[in-house]
Amino acid sequence: MNTYTPKTRLLAAVAVLALGAALSGCGPHVAMLGNKPLAEDIAKIKPGQQTRSQVQELLGSPSSRSLYGPEIWYYISGTQESEAFFAPDETERAVLAIAFDDQGVVKTIVKKSKEDGQDVAMSQKKTPTSGHNMTIVEQMVGNIGRFNAPETKKASGGGL
Repeated sequence: MNTYTPKTRLLAAVAVLALGAALSGCGPHVAMLGNKPLAEDIAKIKPGQQTRSQVQELLGSPSSRSLYGPEIWYYISGTQESEAFFAPDETERAVLAIAFDDQGVVKTIVKKSKEDGQDVAMSQKKTPTSGHNMTIVEQMVGNIGRFNAPETKKASGGGL
């Protein structure tokens, strides 16, 4: 005797699909971040030959540029993996730094990876500010009379 009915087969199929959907959410989520130029495009750049515009044509706009000192363009990229609700984990990082001379010609090319990075300790110092913390009463009394609506001029004569 066959104990499988169309209703039990449908319930089994729905259960398998629901289980599959639930388990697929547990897999790692991979995010590619930044601008990672292709190795063959980087190989085309030779110090002393290409200009800023030629580099931008090959690699696109840089992720960042130096603010002080010599002009350096940074192409920064990375890969992060995260699972469920856990914080993302950086699995790969690449930084391509291209320095230009005063005439805008490539001077040096430097490649860095995650292994070249350094941890930086955050400063625990606080910046002093002037003034003092006001109490709730001081804030309420200080606001009296500050929110009066400005007087509006009434239109005179035959306007449109």
